[in-house]
Amino acid sequence: MNCESVINDTALEKCDSLIQKCKDALNYRDVDLARRIRDEATTIYQEVIPGWHGGLMGSYTGFYLDDVEMILGKLSIFKSNQQTKTCRDYVQLTKVVEKVMSTNTLFENTINEMKQCTFAQEADFAAILARVREFQAIAESPVSFKERWELVKPFLHWLTTLDADVAEHLLPLVMRSAK
Repeated sequence: MNCESVINDTALEKCDSLIQKCKDALNYRDVDLARRIRDEATTIYQEVIPGWHGGLMGSYTGFYLDDVEMILGKLSIFKSNQQTKTCRDYVQLTKVVEKVMSTNTLFENTINEMKQCTFAQEADFAAILARVREFQAIAESPVSFKERWELVKPFLHWLTTLDADVAEHLLPLVMRSAK
């Protein structure tokens, strides 16, 4: 597929502007701006970027910021493709960016939830956070599934030693690390 055949000038011109708007919406947690960005970006890019609607949820107010995070990733890939003038790696790049974004979001959301809870003593909490960072490093590492699974096994045993409330928060992270 030739990128030149599907790209229109408006899409390329608007890319940097929308990337900045996405960053602003995420920085300020501005749901109204996020909703407007989603509408504007969809109007321009749904015909230009394959699989534009994939991963977008926007039907509920709370999801607009998640949508903007996904849109930011899609626009970054689009911009990168335009700079290199190749689309052949588009699908692979999309998968990598979406995995990293969803992994980062999952880990950060879990850490924030844990900070708000009072289920662990401070010393225990520091140790748990250190382990969460280890999960995240495994999830983001470019190793094979088999190697990743071997790295995750000790964490499964460790989870069984924790309080059920703590383990409930951490199990999705361990499973994400194993994927």
